[in-house]
Amino acid sequence: LTAFTLFSAAAFAQVTYTESGTFVVPDGVTSIDVELIGAGGNGNINGAGGGGGGAYAAGTFTVVPGTSYSITIGEGGSELATIFGGLGILAGAGANGNSAPNPNVGGGGEGGTALGGDIGYTGGAGGGGYYTYFGGGGGGAAGPTGVGGAGGNTIAWTGICQTPGGTAGVSGGAPGGAGGKGAGFTDVNSKVTDPAGTGASYGGGGGDGNGIIMEI
Repeated sequence: LTAFTLFSAAAFAQVTYTESGTFVVPDGVTSIDVELIGAGGNGNINGAGGGGGGAYAAGTFTVVPGTSYSITIGEGGSELATIFGGLGILAGAGANGNSAPNPNVGGGGEGGTALGGDIGYTGGAGGGGYYTYFGGGGGGAAGPTGVGGAGGNTIAWTGICQTPGGTAGVSGGAPGGAGGKGAGFTDVNSKVTDPAGTGASYGGGGGDGNGIIMEI
């Protein structure tokens, strides 16, 4: 998930958008505080990298009552930014994870970047996965206190499949969400899977899934 939150200083009201729409400035409101979190990227499948975390952007803007502004909310995995149209502020989405060719660990998606406003932080990059075996962790979304943490890389397969996958990236503070852990196996024989985690709301990147149960 990704979000846009608006605070009206005059009315002390808060409005949160989780879907695209239109905001009309209420009567008597001449200044608004805007907070945006970009969408998290998806983790890929089959031992690829985790998704990147969404960016964070915030600022205070002078507005005119009755003015309409378009709100664009990028959905998780879409790689589309969350935008407050007409104010020059956006929070970029994290990129989806990809596969790295054997025998490399890699493929994590980049974190989203911010544009405009008074504060802007970058989302955490997704961790690297190991093809067909272990998934990379998802990057954490950025937040008001800083950048999102990178998802952890997994390890290359050494003949034993006992790894939980890459760790989840931490968020840069609420309302930014943490990433999801990457997938792995809980046993040495690659028969008991440890599933990937989804990114937390808002803007956490998803962990990558691992391959099929191996017969070795």
